[in-house]
Amino acid sequence: LVLLKQNLAMLLRGSTPSDWEVVRLSSEHGSPAGQAAVVADGILYYYTGVNFVRSGGGVVEIIPNVDNVRTTIDSIPDAYKGDVQAEVLPARKWVVWTVQTDAGRKLIVYDYGEGAWTTMTAAPRGMPSGVAPPPRRSASSGLLTAMSRM
Repeated sequence: LVLLKQNLAMLLRGSTPSDWEVVRLSSEHGSPAGQAAVVADGILYYYTGVNFVRSGGGVVEIIPNVDNVRTTIDSIPDAYKGDVQAEVLPARKWVVWTVQTDAGRKLIVYDYGEGAWTTMTAAPRGMPSGVAPPPRRSASSGLLTAMSRM
């Protein structure tokens, strides 16, 4: 079980209450988004509100080489950082984060097999049909409303 707060990441290890162990992964790299974390091939990947990070159960590290997606990451408004969602496409070795940017909804894709990043504006072939877009905040009420699929 992974526990994420704004500036904290913890892992609960064990299979029964008698052998549970709480491990602090990071006091620096938490997450504002409850659905922005996934596990792929035994590695935890998540969005911190500023970067994307990974951990194999130990030290949390910022995933390198984000230069070509940095503009997209930086264009996520603070109001939407909590709405970032992650999915895994294991056959492609992709982690896909759906984000709302100033320019609209985008997909930030990390190919963990190749260590490469890209962005997309539409779902790639093979994206699970249950992948939902991030919710949109109503400007008048501040409530979350479901965004219709494009």
